[in-house]
Amino acid sequence: MKKFSFLLILLMSLTEVLFAEGLFAKRPMSNDQVEIQKNERKSALVNLKCEYLTNPLGIDVSNPDFSWEINSAIHGETQIAYQLIVASSPELLSKNIGDVWDTNKVTDANSINRTYAGKPLESGTTYYWKVRVWNSQDQVSPWSTPALWSTGLMNPQDWKAKWITYDAANSTSMPLFRTHFMAKSNVKHAMIYLSGLGYSELYLNGNKVGDHVLDPAQTNYDTYALYDTYDIKDQLKKGKNTIGVMLADGWYNQNKAGGADFSYGKPKMICQLQLEYDNGEKETIVSDGSWEWAEGPVISSNVYVGETYDACKEIKDWSKPECNSGKWKPVIVANSFPPSLKAQMLPPIRKRKEIQIKKYYKIGDGKYVFDLGQNFSGWNRIRVKQAKGDTIRVRMCEEVHPDGTLDFTSTGVYYTRYEQTDTYICVGKRIETWEPRFTYHGFRYVEVSGLRNEPDKQTVKGMVVFSSVPQAGSFSCSNEQINRLHKLAVWTLTSNMQGMLTDCPHREKCGWTGDAHTAAPMSIYNFDMEAFWIKYLYDIRSSAARNVEKPGIPYMINPGKRECGIATPDWGTALVQIPWDLYLYYGNTSILKAFYPDMKVWVSYIENLSKDNIVNEGLGDWCPPRGNETMDCPPKLSSTAFHYFDLTIMEQAAKIFKKSEDEAYYQLTRQKIKQAFIHNFYDWNKHSFGSQTANSLALYFQLTPSGEEKAISNAIAKDATDNYSGFCHTGIFGLPRIFRALTEQGNEASAYHILTGKGKISFDNMWKIYGATTLWETLPVENLPDSLNKWSIEGSHNHPMQGGFDAWFYNGIAGITPMPNDPGFRTICFKPYLINQLKWAEASYHSKYGIIRSSWKWNKNLFTWDITIPANADGLVYLPISNYSSLLINGKKVDRSMLQDADASGEYTKVLRIKSGYYKIEVKK
Repeated sequence: MKKFSFLLILLMSLTEVLFAEGLFAKRPMSNDQVEIQKNERKSALVNLKCEYLTNPLGIDVSNPDFSWEINSAIHGETQIAYQLIVASSPELLSKNIGDVWDTNKVTDANSINRTYAGKPLESGTTYYWKVRVWNSQDQVSPWSTPALWSTGLMNPQDWKAKWITYDAANSTSMPLFRTHFMAKSNVKHAMIYLSGLGYSELYLNGNKVGDHVLDPAQTNYDTYALYDTYDIKDQLKKGKNTIGVMLADGWYNQNKAGGADFSYGKPKMICQLQLEYDNGEKETIVSDGSWEWAEGPVISSNVYVGETYDACKEIKDWSKPECNSGKWKPVIVANSFPPSLKAQMLPPIRKRKEIQIKKYYKIGDGKYVFDLGQNFSGWNRIRVKQAKGDTIRVRMCEEVHPDGTLDFTSTGVYYTRYEQTDTYICVGKRIETWEPRFTYHGFRYVEVSGLRNEPDKQTVKGMVVFSSVPQAGSFSCSNEQINRLHKLAVWTLTSNMQGMLTDCPHREKCGWTGDAHTAAPMSIYNFDMEAFWIKYLYDIRSSAARNVEKPGIPYMINPGKRECGIATPDWGTALVQIPWDLYLYYGNTSILKAFYPDMKVWVSYIENLSKDNIVNEGLGDWCPPRGNETMDCPPKLSSTAFHYFDLTIMEQAAKIFKKSEDEAYYQLTRQKIKQAFIHNFYDWNKHSFGSQTANSLALYFQLTPSGEEKAISNAIAKDATDNYSGFCHTGIFGLPRIFRALTEQGNEASAYHILTGKGKISFDNMWKIYGATTLWETLPVENLPDSLNKWSIEGSHNHPMQGGFDAWFYNGIAGITPMPNDPGFRTICFKPYLINQLKWAEASYHSKYGIIRSSWKWNKNLFTWDITIPANADGLVYLPISNYSSLLINGKKVDRSMLQDADASGEYTKVLRIKSGYYKIEVKK
C-alpha cells in the first residue's frame, strides 16, 4: 500500500497559503448572494447513522458508533466541535433534552465513528438522537433532522420465548406456525423479534411484515443464529390479532446438495412480541407450546436444489384471526437449537430489480426456453393460466447448448447432483402468479415446461435478489469496453451478496476467504459494505473458535459446516485484510481494534509455518487463463507476499493503538521477509520475479529492490507483449494489482491495451465469443476449442473473485483513493491514470463524509478536471500534466511556484492540497 505520510507533513501549510492568496476564492457576490451565503453557513447535517446503519431496529451492541455528514456548499467547511444528544422520547429530543446522553460541546473534528457513552441502554427500547456541529469560525449549525435506533433483546435473559418446531417426521410439507393474541387500542410501541431457521417469512393478520427475503442470513448455527426486529405498530388492530410464520429448510437444514449432510436440524423458530401501551403498561407474547402448526403449500425447499409449491394446499387466510380452516396441531418445544441469538445488523436481502424477457422459443410440447439476457441471482416470477393440478416446472442455467436446450455444466450438477428447478402445482380457474420464497439460483436462461398455452413476455420475469446495501459508487469512461468490464464486475458482485460474499450463486454458494479479500475493495467502491463485511468477520471468528486443531485459525470457507480445511496463508489473510479495509475505507477504528487480537493470532500462525522467512504453503494465483495448470506464479511467492502485507498492516495497526513493542517486532520481521523474498525470487538479470503476478504483487506490496521498480514494471509489459499478444496472464491475485503496477511506473499504454485490446487474447472475447454478462470463474479471454477451454466451460460463470480489478477503475482511472494515515477518505488522494489514452472518465463515491466526485476530460489541448470534496474532508491533488502552459483553478491562475513537488513518477511531479468544495481545474498544454 502506497504511503503518503510524507505529503501530509510537507503540505500542511500549502492550503493556508493557497487560500490566503485567494486562488480558490469565489467571484464578487451581490447583496442577495451575501445573504444566501449567510444561510449556507448553517450547514445541514445529513445521513445520520447508528452502528453503520440508518435508523436501525433491534441492534444489540451496548456502545454503538454514530456518524453524520456535513452538507455545505462552502469551500473549506470543517467541523471543530459537535454536540450529540440522545433522548428517550421525540418530545424530549425536540426540547433539546438529552436525558439518555448529552455530550455537550465536544471539541473534536471527527464526524464518523463517535462511540456512545451515555446511560446503559435497555433492551427493547427506542432511542432518539440528533447532532449539531461548530465550524472553523465557531458558528454552530442547526440541529440535524432527528434519527432513531432501537435495541433488540440484548441479554439472554431478555428472551422469554422458546424455540418451537413441528412433527417433521410425519409432515410432507414445510410448516406454517401461528398464534392469536389480543391488543388494546392505545398501543405505543410494538416490536417483534424473530429468528426462523433456516428461512422464514413473518405475517400479521394476513399480510406479510416487511420486505425481507431469505431471512435471516446464514451463520454458524452451532454458535449463534441471527434474529430480525420488526415494528408492527401500524399493522396491529384492536382486539384479536394473529401472528403467522412460514418456515423452510434454508441453510439450517441443507442435507441434499453436495453429497454430504450439512444439516443442523429440522426447521424451528423463536418469536417474541413486545407491546407497550400509552399508559406505560407492557405485555409480552412469546412462542411456546401454545402455538399451533399446519402443513403449508411449500412442499419442499432447498437453497441449492429449488422449491416445490402446491397451490392446492394453500390454507386461505391462514394468518388471519378469522381463519378456521386447515389441520392445525400443537407445536413441539424444541430441545436442540442455536446456543445464542444475535441481532441481524446488516442490510437484509431483498428483491432489488425485475428483469424482462429478451426472447423465447419453443423446444417441445408445452416447453419453452426464455432468455433474460443477463446472468444474475434470484428467481423467476411466473404467470400462467392452467387447469387444477397442472405441474409447471421451471429449470434454470447459465448457458444453452447449440440446439437451444439448457446446459447445466457451469452450475455444477456434478457437485450438487441436482439441476436448479422450481415446481408449481396449479390450483386452476384463474390466472396464477407465483414465485419461490426460500431458495435462489444463478442463471440467465429459463426453461418452463407444462404450459397449455402459448406464452408471452409476461410468462416469466426475473427477480434480482441480493443484500440491500445502498449503492455507493458509479463509474464510466470514454471506452465502452472498460465500461462493459465494470458492468460485468458489478453484476457479478450483486449476484453473490446474500448475507455474505459467495463464490458463485449456484454450484457452491460458499464464503471462501480468498474470494472475500480479493473482492472486498471493489465491493466497497460500489456499495456501502461496512455492516456487510463486519458480519462476515464475525462469521470468520465464530468458525475459528470451533477449530480444535488450530485454535483461532479460520477455515477456508466461512460460515457453515462445509469448511474445506484450515485456511491457507493466501486465503486466510482475509482475517487481516478485511479489518484493515474497514479502517482504510470507512475509518473504522472500532472493528480494527476488536479484531487486532485475531489478526495477531493469524500472523503468528503463518510465521510458524514459515521456513527461513518464506511461506511455502498456499493455493496460489487462482484461476489464470486456461486454469490452474497454467499458473506461473509459485504459491510460495504469493503466500510470502501476503504474509509481508499482513505484517505491514499489523505494524500500522500497532502504531495506531500505540503498541510500540508490537510495532517494532512487525517492522523487524517485515524487513527480514523482504530480504528473503528478494533473495529467493528476484532475477537481477531479467529484472523480474518471474511472472506478471509475481511482479505485480512485489510492486503493490513494496517488496522490490530499491531503484528496480521501473524495470520490474517494464518486465510485466514485455511479458504481455512477447507471450500473450499484449494481454495479461494473471489469476485472482494478479489481476486486481497489475494495472497499478504498470501505470505507476509509466506503462500506461500497456495497461490500456490489456483493458481495451481485441482479437486473439482479450477481454473482448468474453462477450463477443462467449456472450458473458458476468465474470466467469476462469475468464474465457481466448477463443479456444472446448477441450482446451475446459476450466472456463466447466467452471462457474458468475464468480466475483475475478472482479477485483474494478477497484482500480475508481482509484486508478478516476483517481479516488483513501489514505492510510487519514482514513475513511478524510483526506482523499486524487491521482488519475490513462489520461493520455482516454478522452474522459468520471466517478463518484459516497464516503462517510459525503459524496466525492472526480471527472476529467480533454478538449483539444485543454485538460479539465472537476473535483468535489465533501465538507470536513480535504484532498491531495496530483496534477497529471507537468509540461503545461497555464493552470486555472476555479477560474483563477495558479503560479507554478505555488505547487508542491510530489514524490511520484512520470507526469505526476506536482501536487496540491485543497480543502472541501467544488473545483474546476483547467490545465492547458
